[in-house]
Amino acid sequence: MQKCSLFLFSGSGNTRFVASNFASELSAKYSVSTQEIDKITRGFETIQDDFDITGIIYPVHALNAPAIFFSFIKDHLPEGKGRKAFIVKSPGDPFFQGGSSYQVRKALTEKGYSVVHESMIVMPANVFLRFPDHFITEICLNAKEKIASAAREIIEGKERRHRNSLLVNISTAVFSAMEHAGSFFFGKDLKISDRCTNCGKCIIECPVRNIEEGKKEKPVIGWKCMICMRCIYGCPADAISPRTLKFFKVEWYDLKKLSDTDRSTFTKTENVRPFYKRYREYLDNKEAF
Repeated sequence: MQKCSLFLFSGSGNTRFVASNFASELSAKYSVSTQEIDKITRGFETIQDDFDITGIIYPVHALNAPAIFFSFIKDHLPEGKGRKAFIVKSPGDPFFQGGSSYQVRKALTEKGYSVVHESMIVMPANVFLRFPDHFITEICLNAKEKIASAAREIIEGKERRHRNSLLVNISTAVFSAMEHAGSFFFGKDLKISDRCTNCGKCIIECPVRNIEEGKKEKPVIGWKCMICMRCIYGCPADAISPRTLKFFKVEWYDLKKLSDTDRSTFTKTENVRPFYKRYREYLDNKEAF
């Protein structure tokens, strides 16, 4: 059986959900392994260079892959030597098709990989807007279906690459640069409240080692934040929140519980707000992924 290695980054858990479902679907043909790239970049894990095909699965940050992904591809991903690769982007909004995949595709090509398939799996947003549970459930159920379709195409060898227009390429470059610059200040805007139990989870799990043990009881947040939201949503005491950018944090949801809903008994969300229109178009289009 051929081997498939999936490399992902997940802050809040949405992209981990996508990768897990891809692994399950792809197991029909491949022996699949899954690794989170920040465990590799921080030296906790190593890569076994024995795979036949690789999948790059990332959450969309400002219409692009997180900066950590580009350093991973450049410094840690084994040379492609003509091996196939596929890209999966997981935005919280179908706007601009999740941004351009041009930069990720270029990085993989320069590393020696042949990018044969690209897909977009929209998950519930984890910043700005908290959807009703029923709509989140529909997004998750739809994600499972689109993952199954995309995985089937990969198994069958069907090629699919997104068309990155000049407008999308430029928008991605601009917004990505702005997000990268602003992320440092977002980290310093985070406040750790008195609910903090000093358990150290945020220190251990920060993908860029931006949180350190403080001289007093609470951890200290530095200037290397990448706005992955992992510390915010992963804190057992819910002790980390933005001071001024409060709208970034939303009430979290039980992703597993909502996604385990029986599809046969589920009815789609009707009369959604105007803002949801592009979500409805994406959800109703069985060919969009």
